[in-house]
Amino acid sequence: MSANSPNFLNSLGPNPRLENSRGYRLPVEIYQRIFDNIEACSDEKLSEYYRDIAHCRASSRLFHNLRTPLMFRYGVELAATNLSDKNSRLTVDQARPILHAYLDCNNIIRHLSYRPTRTGTNRTNVHDGTNDDGPEFDRTSSSPFLQLPNVQSITIDMELIQFLALLESIPTPYAACRPILDHYLSSGTLTTLSISNLHDVPILAIFQCPSILDLKIYRCTTQRSHAASAVTIRSNLRSFFARDYHMPLEFLRHLTKVQRISLKSSFIQPTLAGYGLPRTPLEPTTFPLLEEICTDISLSVWLQLCGTVEGVPLSDVPKAFPALKKLECPLRDKKSVDATRTVLSNHITVLEDVKFTNICGNVEGSNLIIFPNILFSIRHTLKTLSFEWEYDFVPPGGTDDILHELCDALRRIEGDNVLQDLNLSARTLTDVRGLASTLQSAEWTTLGPLLASPDSFPFLRCVNIDITMTITYQSFEGQQKFDEEIDRWFSVPLAPLRESPTIAYSMKATPSFDYICSEFDGEWLNDDQARPILRAYPECSESIRHLLYKPNCPYQRIMPSGIEGERTELDRLSPFLQLRNVQSISIDMLDIHSLAYRDPIPAIYTVYLPILDHYLWSGTLTTLYISEIQDVPILTILQSPSILDIKICRCTTPDSEAMSPSSAAGKFRSNLCSFFADDYDMPLEILRHLTNIRRIVLKSSLLQPTRYRSPTNAMEPTTFLLLNEIYTDVPLDSWLIFCGITRESSPVRKCKAFPALKKLQCPMSTTEAVEATRDVLLYHVSAMEDIKFMKIRDFLRDPNVSFSMMPCFISDAP
Repeated sequence: MSANSPNFLNSLGPNPRLENSRGYRLPVEIYQRIFDNIEACSDEKLSEYYRDIAHCRASSRLFHNLRTPLMFRYGVELAATNLSDKNSRLTVDQARPILHAYLDCNNIIRHLSYRPTRTGTNRTNVHDGTNDDGPEFDRTSSSPFLQLPNVQSITIDMELIQFLALLESIPTPYAACRPILDHYLSSGTLTTLSISNLHDVPILAIFQCPSILDLKIYRCTTQRSHAASAVTIRSNLRSFFARDYHMPLEFLRHLTKVQRISLKSSFIQPTLAGYGLPRTPLEPTTFPLLEEICTDISLSVWLQLCGTVEGVPLSDVPKAFPALKKLECPLRDKKSVDATRTVLSNHITVLEDVKFTNICGNVEGSNLIIFPNILFSIRHTLKTLSFEWEYDFVPPGGTDDILHELCDALRRIEGDNVLQDLNLSARTLTDVRGLASTLQSAEWTTLGPLLASPDSFPFLRCVNIDITMTITYQSFEGQQKFDEEIDRWFSVPLAPLRESPTIAYSMKATPSFDYICSEFDGEWLNDDQARPILRAYPECSESIRHLLYKPNCPYQRIMPSGIEGERTELDRLSPFLQLRNVQSISIDMLDIHSLAYRDPIPAIYTVYLPILDHYLWSGTLTTLYISEIQDVPILTILQSPSILDIKICRCTTPDSEAMSPSSAAGKFRSNLCSFFADDYDMPLEILRHLTNIRRIVLKSSLLQPTRYRSPTNAMEPTTFLLLNEIYTDVPLDSWLIFCGITRESSPVRKCKAFPALKKLQCPMSTTEAVEATRDVLLYHVSAMEDIKFMKIRDFLRDPNVSFSMMPCFISDAP
């Protein structure tokens, strides 16, 4: 049959059996042949193919019915703009008409992604402030996206809407996504949930969802609910992953069926202050199905979580992790080492894979002396051992204590073990020149022959050694020279491993540059020194933890002014705005500040802003120091979810109505733990945002408690649940104003303003300050341990003043 004949086209007509089934088997090439033949027909003969054209339409309809479900294979983005990496995910604008026309597609959608770019009350574009009148996700119960019957996974990321919180009066982020969670947590189909950048996560409600098996939480805080704390929950969760998540660890006791837990977050709190949960000793808890723990939280905290109490006979305590096969945990100090020994000796049965991390100078050799016992207790099941530690320069004839204990542990189990893989990762504070004497230590010369012996480790098949060296610019002579010296120094002590016929041996050495600054300062690299190294060896960028930006006057004076100068500075900084692991940043604009009085270059004074704009939201920055900066964007800085420590010296705050902390735009809660300010012109009311703060130091005569307009109405009371230390030369009467406390309300207030305060240093130079201090000590603290009063002399100079602080120290007031 000719491909150009009508009979050929007729043979491609729709098959009734196929039309009523889902077994469509017509390839795209056949449709192309059909249309090629129709185009070849003359106009006068086209009528003869009317029936064939009808068949083509039917075949196209079949193809359309096949294609439409595939459009939803990656789910739906509940936003007007697709922000995902997969461009094939449909947005609400694209999906809504399809769902309206083809109701069967409601059953096909398995995944929803919610990453709002604007609020429901204001359609202002995040980046340029323009209005966007396009349709947005409908959160009402009648929304077609809240009636999908087979949704199995949901991803929620509120990062962009948190930016808007600074600019708009909007609902809390949780309120914005609450309809989604409320509906699908009770749908019975949701198995996987991922949440990022969300305040007040209803974690207990999520744990109660019987269908959820996999939960991931990143950069979030927990909803403080006193009512939910008394609920007994038996969660079906199988996998729990958390990063930078502020959550009391006791909540994990609800996960009795969990199989994998990964917790790496300095925000996770083992204590339960502020959550309304009991502080009494916990009943012993067992995780019978838990097979994997990956954590940077000491196992001593986990033992408290499991209700293990010192002094109780181990025979009376059930194993906490009877099914545990893989464990990654830190050995930061003696307490964590002891807890690890307790867990491995008494609470596991079939452990196969162990990784010890964060072993540093805090763990002395004397603290690790029990490590051989730890390894000996699991020698018959342990197949993979990973060991990460730091050590400094070891002089000739000296000893690396940590490596010494590791070698003792390996000798203790030689000939009686099933070890198959050994991974050693060392971070040394020496450089290539000091490595020679370090490798001559007895530990390195012993390690190679010990591991290579078939009698000692008969099952050992793989040994990986990874050395990271923190080096200086002066000692770095190029990558080729570095590799040559590493190979030369390691070839002798580890030769038995290299020559072993049964062991796959690999050794990798990486130079590390922890510090980079914008000008040479001691051992820090400046940008001109670091740039060629990073180009030649990109892996070094992963090791950079600290940045110092300190532009100098001579450099800036020769710089073009205005926009051109700003662009030149941005080009200079651009390679250092792409570092992935920066943990601390110091910005010192002293020289530029001095230059301002003689040679104004307005654009240059804000060149530090790109550094803040990038790293405040990188998720890795924890420490920030800024000095000599005008108009510090303090509210933006405080909203960074990762920053824990801020130091500000000789700076000012923007004097604008938009930055007023009394406005609705300032409603947020910071994760900050430590705040230091010296000569910083800042409204004291900003401290109300620091609900998670633990330490505050305010030393500045420039601190203005009423710099912005004072509130005309009484402020809502604020409680600092975790605040342990206050060092201030600002009188406490100003503090009480912005805690929403009056002298009349203090005796009858139910909540203490500073329930965890232990150390207080404050001035008592006026009658108001003395009265406020007395009220704080009488009614707003519980366990004060250390008090220092300053400037009392100024107050006592007034002979007409008679005031006693004795009631503060003998009162039984609540």
